[in-house]
Formats: sequence, C-alpha cells, structure tokens
Amino acid sequence: MEKTYRIGVRFRKLKYFSVAINCAIVFAFYFIYRYVFSGVFPGFVGAPLALVFLLLGVLVGRVTLIYADKYASGIEYRVTEKGLYERTGKREQTYAWEEFTGAKLQEFQFRGVFPVEFQVRGKPMMLHQSVDGLCELTAEVFKRIAPYAVIDPELVERAEQMRGVY
Repeated sequence: MEKTYRIGVRFRKLKYFSVAINCAIVFAFYFIYRYVFSGVFPGFVGAPLALVFLLLGVLVGRVTLIYADKYASGIEYRVTEKGLYERTGKREQTYAWEEFTGAKLQEFQFRGVFPVEFQVRGKPMMLHQSVDGLCELTAEVFKRIAPYAVIDPELVERAEQMRGVY
C-alpha cells in the first residue's frame, strides 16, 4: 500500500506567521509614509492613507497565502515498491532503493525536525522538513534501503522512536 506524504501543520504555522510579519511590515511603513506626507499632503495623512495601507496589507496577506498554498501543494513523497517517489513542483522523479548508498544526520541543520541527508546516485538528498509524518517517512525509507545503504543504527532507532511525533 502506498501512502502519500505532503506538506502539513508545521508549514501552515509558518505560512500564517509569514502573513502576520508581512502585514506588520506594511503597517510599519504606514507610519513612515505618514511622517513623510504630513508636511506635503496634510489632507492625505489621516483616513485616506490608513485605508490605502489597510488595503495594501490585505493584498500582501492574500498574495502570501496564495503562493504558500501553491508551493505546499507541489511537494509530495510516496514510498513505492520500486523506490521513493518525489514531486517538487513540476519535477517528478523516483529514486530506486538500490541507488541509496547511505544516510547521516545533519546536526547543524537548525530548520529541520529530523534532517537526514541521504546519499542517492552519489549526491545528497534531504526530505522536505515540513512534511507531515516526516519521521514515519524516514523510517520507511530506512527499512527499504537497509540492504543497500550504510545507516547508523542509532539513526534508525531515533526514526522509530519519533514516529507519530513529527
């Protein structure tokens, strides 16, 4: 049975935080423009300028949500019998299990929940860290590549322990 792993809760939290930050930046520019225009256009400083920046803030928030959703919908992983299927935007590829040669933890990856770097076809490959069920996905990959790749047993144990947490 194939299970599909997609962007999830952690990314949505980041998305809404980004909307709040973008709107706060727009709101900060309101005060800058209010100071700049107060001497030149005194009639424009009050409600008209506030309305312009309110509309601008709503527009920026909406655009942020649209592009974040579009980005999130383009990322997908699937564990198949042949290999790990990855879709990132329009790019689709399947990594055969035999092509994996190793896996190690990226200890200095601050953005990651479980930043495992796989060696595939002689190149590094990391799973997107905002995927729901990241540790479950990583554990499933470990099971399939065990005959072909060099994996630290502690890393496999950690993936099993964190299954269901992230």
